[in-house]
Amino acid sequence: MGQVNCCLGSRVYPEPKQQRLPQGASPEPLQRQRVRVTQGRRTRKRDLLLFRDTLVIAKAKRDSAPRPELCLALAMLQVFSSGKGAAGDDPKEEEGEDAKSLALIWPYGSCILTFCSRVVKELWVSALLGPPKGVEGAQVTQLPSIKLLLKELRHRKAAMTLRDSSLERLVKGQVESDSNIENEN
Repeated sequence: MGQVNCCLGSRVYPEPKQQRLPQGASPEPLQRQRVRVTQGRRTRKRDLLLFRDTLVIAKAKRDSAPRPELCLALAMLQVFSSGKGAAGDDPKEEEGEDAKSLALIWPYGSCILTFCSRVVKELWVSALLGPPKGVEGAQVTQLPSIKLLLKELRHRKAAMTLRDSSLERLVKGQVESDSNIENEN
């Protein structure tokens, strides 16, 4: 990656709860993927880099290392994914773009990551769940559907965080609407 303290030169400085890459961190990410990142109403293509205890969203630069825009400590990250189990084992799972998306929420913001396929998304979910020994991973919540949560995050004017009460209400509403649909069928 070229830079050890990845967020020092970025335009978006990390909030107090966000974390810079540790001094001894390996410069090579454990995983790397090109994704669409939606914050508020803006969508951009970015590189997603997973390090030992940090998730980095970076702008790809031609002929040079990517420029980090956001460094997030895995321990501070909440990840919401659709699906009741392993990829493709439930016929009622979401289809389309929502099936390839993850909602990331941290203390001072949120975004939506859209991957090229559901399989790639599931690989990232498992990587976020199981980081190396001694490192606290992200809190991953699997719901039957995350449509309401994605809709709420996409319609915000800016990349804002959700209060815990709002997030709980959205998740509870999504679970209730899914159970009502199942009861009708």
